Amino acid sequence: MVKRSDAARSQSDPFLSHDGAGAARARFDALLSHDGAGAARARFDALLSYDYAVLGWLDGRGPLPEQLEIPSDDPRFRRETKCLSDAGDIEPGRASRTDVQLAGFDEAGRGALAGPVVVGCVHLDLHEDGEGRTQDLADALVGVDDSKRLSPSARDRLFDRITEAAAWGVGASSAAEIDRCGIVAACRLAAHRAFRNLGLDIDLGLFDRGLSLRGDPAMHGSGRLPLEATSVRADGRSLHVACASIVAKVWRDRRMCRLSATYPGYAIERHKGYGTAVHRDAIRSLGPTSIHRRTFLKGCESAKSQSC
Repeated sequence: MVKRSDAARSQSDPFLSHDGAGAARARFDALLSHDGAGAARARFDALLSYDYAVLGWLDGRGPLPEQLEIPSDDPRFRRETKCLSDAGDIEPGRASRTDVQLAGFDEAGRGALAGPVVVGCVHLDLHEDGEGRTQDLADALVGVDDSKRLSPSARDRLFDRITEAAAWGVGASSAAEIDRCGIVAACRLAAHRAFRNLGLDIDLGLFDRGLSLRGDPAMHGSGRLPLEATSVRADGRSLHVACASIVAKVWRDRRMCRLSATYPGYAIERHKGYGTAVHRDAIRSLGPTSIHRRTFLKGCESAKSQSC
């Protein structure tokens, strides 16, 4: 399940090479033109600046960024942050010379009644100096934001741009795994799979609060894990995490659309496995399938409907 930029371009799966309809594309392009372009670029700059601030702090060249949290029981922070780099200050809008490698992680499908929970992992190369690199990233990624703030057509377009501009990986945990070990452990298992599929040696992983690689080593195997830092609503603060949120959401949505053909009658292509009224009615009429999370169905009739 390795998802790298070159693999993405050669992927023959129609869902992974999806291109929106002409009208949807026109609306998305209009967002990035005229007045919308300035707001989109300002948003991109804010997301990228946060990641530069994380690099600066990790190298001891800046304060702890807003809302960033580190685990108090991980001694590697004190040891490693003193020896990663002695490069100069990071100038606003410029990449660092640091050797620190970042990756952002985010999940999709945590609260769904059916289908896998999916974690996306994205790494952007921030190690080229100058405004040219920032402009290259902006050309590719302006419009990126927390996936929940974007329309489906915008997410589709940005997915293709992210997978061309970044190294990325996806990991998933099945409904059976969620039922067996619980959603928290299943999310961590999916995060480990995404990290392994990324195929890069990452120094620091940025996570939204509630997601982590830390857990039972026997479940995830051996190997070096990155340092971890979490932030409240990280998908709205960090460019890496925002990209990961889009990758996870689009990959999972396309997977659920494929599953809808295997499990007709549930309208999975509409709700993507979330607990909408239509979905709950189908479960009551047809019964659960092998992709339904049995531990999530106990209160199905009274479960709050979720949009997708």
